[in-house]
Amino acid sequence: MEKTRSLYSCWIALAFAFGAGEPSHGAQEAIVTSIRDLVTRVNSSKPGDVITIKSGRYRDSNSHELHGMGQKGKPITVRGKGKVEFETDSPLRLRGRYTRFEGITFSGLRRRAILEINGENIRVTRCSFIESDPPADKRSYTYWVVIKGRKNRVDHCLFEGKNNGGAMIVFFGFSKDNPGDHLIDYNHFNDRKEGPHNGYETIKVGNSGMSHLEGRVTIENNLFEDCDGEIEIISLKTSRVVVRHNTILNCRGTITMRQCMGTEITDNYFLSDHKKDTGGIRIIGPHQTVRRNYFSGLSRHEVVTLRIGNFRFELGKLYEYEGKYSAFPRTPRGGVLNYGQVTEATIEDNFFESRPEQRCIAHNSGYKKGASNAFLNESTSLRRNIFYCPDKRSSSPFIQKAPGGVLREANHPKHTGDIVYTTATFPVPEGVERLPPRVAVKFILQTKNREYKIYRSVDLPDAGPQSPPLRAADVGPDGPESR
Repeated sequence: MEKTRSLYSCWIALAFAFGAGEPSHGAQEAIVTSIRDLVTRVNSSKPGDVITIKSGRYRDSNSHELHGMGQKGKPITVRGKGKVEFETDSPLRLRGRYTRFEGITFSGLRRRAILEINGENIRVTRCSFIESDPPADKRSYTYWVVIKGRKNRVDHCLFEGKNNGGAMIVFFGFSKDNPGDHLIDYNHFNDRKEGPHNGYETIKVGNSGMSHLEGRVTIENNLFEDCDGEIEIISLKTSRVVVRHNTILNCRGTITMRQCMGTEITDNYFLSDHKKDTGGIRIIGPHQTVRRNYFSGLSRHEVVTLRIGNFRFELGKLYEYEGKYSAFPRTPRGGVLNYGQVTEATIEDNFFESRPEQRCIAHNSGYKKGASNAFLNESTSLRRNIFYCPDKRSSSPFIQKAPGGVLREANHPKHTGDIVYTTATFPVPEGVERLPPRVAVKFILQTKNREYKIYRSVDLPDAGPQSPPLRAADVGPDGPESR
């Protein structure tokens, strides 16, 4: 493919080994040899039909919409036989319902959106999105996959090498009547290049105009490796999202509950070999849960931060300003207040392995002296967490960024059953027990560069994930079938 052309190529590999069934009873199998024929076949297909693309190279500069209307248990399947290459200047739009696309590799990804999914129960599986010909200008902006509609799934895919602005996957289209219910699972997100400013996320769920809505997106069992785009690896800007059983390996940044509430971040691994700016979780907004995660080898000074707010966030509430409505209030001068107060956050059953001077939990992060619109953290609960501080030079894993003179009783976090393993002599809060280190190796993750030992607590064996961290062999197009 010529490097100077603004094209994207998709390679559709042989997908029979990836679970694509034969046509169901009464359905048909068709073989297509052109893009026009593919569009015609998909848009006239019946439930259970299988459409196979013959090996070859296909070029087209037009935008195409594939509108398959399958049924539950009888999806329409699009698959390739041999090696099939598509080259086009325009995005591929997937519409309809119960349609399965598999074994596709997109490269040379320069368009605003490469793949647009806007239907119901559309599945994209065993695909690869690889930036083999990166844009010369890192400030350019593209999304690789845009997801709208309802109950769509992207699984067992590889996303690799993105070097310009825009998320690899972005979710839009949420409304009061459409919470999404999408699933992102068993994917490998790799080598997301560092950007010069905001807008270089790996996954972005919603935007500021959707934060008052329920997204109900689940991001689970994915491997994120060297995703260094910006501070927000996963940016959550719609509510009721679940992020669980993922492995975040050597990624510069954090999972950020940016503009949302009722989010659950559970059973994830945050691992690094002290790579610069590797971090954990940023908590913003009410009713957030951080449970059974494991943090080790991270370089950011604060691992889990509870940010100070500048307004009280309420799900579904909108504010009027100059005839327009927004999820965020304004200051008298028109400035946007978009950091929701942290209230009733739950941090429980996590395992922190800290380095000297590192703060595992930072309360009221971002506090500025004299701020008139400061909404301090309220009613934070920490329960049964392990803070493993093996270095005798370690300082307290907790820090309160707001001064004592502005704190009320509700602003102080409540500890219940937390344990600090240390031989250092720093003071610990009420509700925290200090013990000499009592840990044992639970799992070992071997990567191409090093070995990671995952510890368990002898006293609280349920702290941290109960399953091992993910490897590259567990996810992506070559990973084992999950369901």
